[in-house]
Amino acid sequence: MKKNFTLIALPLIVLFFSACDKENTNLDTTLYDDEISLISDEIDSDLTLNYLLDGSDDANFFDDLEYDLNEKSTHMYEGVSSCAVKTWSVESDRLVLTRDFSDSRCDRTGIIVIEYFFPETDEEITLKKTIEFIDFTTNSVTYNGKISLERTIESYSIEASLEIDRVNTEGEAVHFSRNYSRQLDWLCGRGTQSETFSDLDYSSYATSDNIRLLSGSSSTVKTVAGVETSYSRTITNPLLYVAACDLKIQAGEVVIKKANGTELEINYGEMPESLNCDDDFECGNTFEVTKNGKTYSMELADGEVVQVTQE
Repeated sequence: MKKNFTLIALPLIVLFFSACDKENTNLDTTLYDDEISLISDEIDSDLTLNYLLDGSDDANFFDDLEYDLNEKSTHMYEGVSSCAVKTWSVESDRLVLTRDFSDSRCDRTGIIVIEYFFPETDEEITLKKTIEFIDFTTNSVTYNGKISLERTIESYSIEASLEIDRVNTEGEAVHFSRNYSRQLDWLCGRGTQSETFSDLDYSSYATSDNIRLLSGSSSTVKTVAGVETSYSRTITNPLLYVAACDLKIQAGEVVIKKANGTELEINYGEMPESLNCDDDFECGNTFEVTKNGKTYSMELADGEVVQVTQE
């Protein structure tokens, strides 16, 4: 009986491992157009969040408030910048700045409301603020939602919930519902004044020299012409954000997980061994995407993500 059992079991074992091997070789490694589009969306995602922070945060003005809070919070300031009507108000626990682009002379419409929360004690070093977008439209993209920030001197902890609407190149309506949890650490460029800097316009700080490290995760529901797709994104190796480059992410790794379980691993390259903020950053436009063990070389060309080679 023992001999018969061994003879029967051996084919079963071979069949089992053969089936496993067949299953592994049948993994789908094709990088489809909708996945390339998804990767492009996520590159835009990093650009979007940083653009909104750079374009609306008035970070340097709030830095001034940290050191001179009483003097600057005892009055209301109203004025017209080159693009928006600014209104200041002081409440019991916060300073509120409203930027109204309704009559804008720039390519922007809508409203941005920034709330700066006063520290509860003189010893508190973590400062808190929120940025709310109300039908804020620029470059044919509309933003609604809120970004909440807690920061120390050199870093931000960000929680953001944004609704983003745009029209793609095919003329289809695209809607994003996106939630972020992000840590942002400054490396270069914080507080650089632009050539047109004015003490009366705190938005005139330069942002082109900003370099930051990004970490965290996000979840997204994307709807294109009524078809919904959902996925999550986790930064597995901190991303190096360089504002001066066309491809804003120059190093780090990200994993995108689709609702069906498929994972796309994005590798932007190794972190530079050293970084001199006074030198021009040497930008690259290529990165790699791996799907089920197969790696593709990708490139950002004329604002579009394209496949270069398959390794």
